[in-house]
Amino acid sequence: MKDVIIVCDDLFGLEVYSILEEINKTYTSRGQEARYNISGYISFSECPFGNVKHSIKRLGGIDDRSPSNGESYVMAVTSPSMKKRIVDIMEPKGCRFETVIAPWTRRKAEEIGEGTLLAAFSVKSGLKLGRYVTAVESMLISRPIGDFSTIMRFANITGNVGTGSYIGNHAYSHLDKSIGDNCYVADGSIIVKNVKDGTCVAGMPAKKIKAEDTRCKV
Repeated sequence: MKDVIIVCDDLFGLEVYSILEEINKTYTSRGQEARYNISGYISFSECPFGNVKHSIKRLGGIDDRSPSNGESYVMAVTSPSMKKRIVDIMEPKGCRFETVIAPWTRRKAEEIGEGTLLAAFSVKSGLKLGRYVTAVESMLISRPIGDFSTIMRFANITGNVGTGSYIGNHAYSHLDKSIGDNCYVADGSIIVKNVKDGTCVAGMPAKKIKAEDTRCKV
């Protein structure tokens, strides 16, 4: 059993906690030892979950955390720039992040980078995921997804996704259209042409709304 600590910024940390618990249930249902011992969470925020009740122990902040006793960390953050900030603080101290694959993910990707959270509904065989990718309840086709990118719920992505991009809920990329580095795709957007690096898009079809978003600057 691995000792893990959740690194979070908001309520998404509770969702990741549930994913880890589901993984443990899958193991124990097979007569195996649970995979993860969840020690607690760390965060920049004193109260990342607001008024939502939970039983996860707070273990302090991110800036002052150092690894001990072989524990590893689980990235439970959706903002690409925040993920990069956390890694820049923790990796030099020797902290290592766990790669997590939810039990309902239909296929494993061919390559999965360190710190990636793969909780997608369907992943086509041969997909390459970079480091610290977050993919939640989405559908991913066999195109590379760059480091620190996030693909949110019910997104259907058929083209390349660059480094540090955020793809919102229910977004769809049509006919292998690619999304560049540090892009922000708003919820419900339909991508009908390639999205250039550093661009924010929204709408059906998606159109440029501004040149950059601080959440995606990695």
